[in-house]
Amino acid sequence: MVAGRGKPELRLLPIERVREAGPNGIVTDLPKGDWARLPTFATDWDIKQAFAEQLMSDPALRALQRSVTIEVQDQVVTLRGYVADKSEAEQVARVVRSVPGVMQVDRKLITDDDMANAVTDAIRSDPASRAAEVQVSAHHGTVDITGLAPDRAAVRRIESVSGQVPGVQVVHNMVAVRRPTVATA
Repeated sequence: MVAGRGKPELRLLPIERVREAGPNGIVTDLPKGDWARLPTFATDWDIKQAFAEQLMSDPALRALQRSVTIEVQDQVVTLRGYVADKSEAEQVARVVRSVPGVMQVDRKLITDDDMANAVTDAIRSDPASRAAEVQVSAHHGTVDITGLAPDRAAVRRIESVSGQVPGVQVVHNMVAVRRPTVATA
């Protein structure tokens, strides 16, 4: 990494472009106009701070500060957490990519729809809970389940199965036991 002459920003310079290095500077074979094309360098801490500042400055994304975490290692950013939908995930990724020094973005964000579908699939795949008729919604790691189940054992199993889905933090199980129908003669 080097600072350009008269330029405050640091740039990543491939070692093969360095021809000579000494106590007073380095000599490269880089043409003058290519300096701006070199990737910007920023420390992992700088990237994390810049991302947090940009989230706070964007009213549409400010609430995500609590639900999205950022890990930075060697200028590679990993995003984890919860977002409402794929467009919100793309907005967050776009903000990260705009931070100087970010080399790569790895999105490991879970959308509310993805989580609701995963919980629904888990309930339907489980023999003890598949007879239940449920509706599942999710919001930032919290899952709400409503509907009817044939018995209390199925209701308990729904909660257990749902809690095992990766990313689920809280389960609100509001599934009721179906009333038996009374046969009339």
